[in-house]
Amino acid sequence: VPAVHTNEEYETFVENILSAAKRSTIDHITKAHYPPVFDGSKGYTNNYERAVLTGGDIIIGCNAAALSSAFKNASAYVFDMSPGIHGQDTAYTFYTPNQKTSSFGLINIGPVNQTVAFVIQDYILSHAKHGILNSSVDGLSSIPAFREQAKAVHLTDDNITISRDPPSPRCQW
Repeated sequence: VPAVHTNEEYETFVENILSAAKRSTIDHITKAHYPPVFDGSKGYTNNYERAVLTGGDIIIGCNAAALSSAFKNASAYVFDMSPGIHGQDTAYTFYTPNQKTSSFGLINIGPVNQTVAFVIQDYILSHAKHGILNSSVDGLSSIPAFREQAKAVHLTDDNITISRDPPSPRCQW
């Protein structure tokens, strides 16, 4: 996301992503779904964070939610590991114990959480073999289908839980 400091820069950012959208659509997105409220209650405290959230939802989050909603038994997970760099989960997907982890770029993502890495690897294998997310490491008794209230596995450094997929409510519009 480019440097976005003002409401005007934010609106231009949204216009550039949704270049075919009508002005009324841009206004609805920038005022109703991502209003200039910077107290943290909307998930951002400045226009840059607002642009990051909006861009992430438009480009990735809403598309993932739509795809997950399209299939009856689809499951989903939210990879919520700091520092939150796109592609960071690659280090978890290809994690091998006792091997140096590549930073995959110029930003050091820090050490890989081995538990989360094993859970992601289990999910990939169980999905390929059985069409479901399953891991003996995640501590969850079951993983609901996404369509059931947009539930997803939430992977963080501290825990693995079931939660509502963050962008889904904003994506319903």
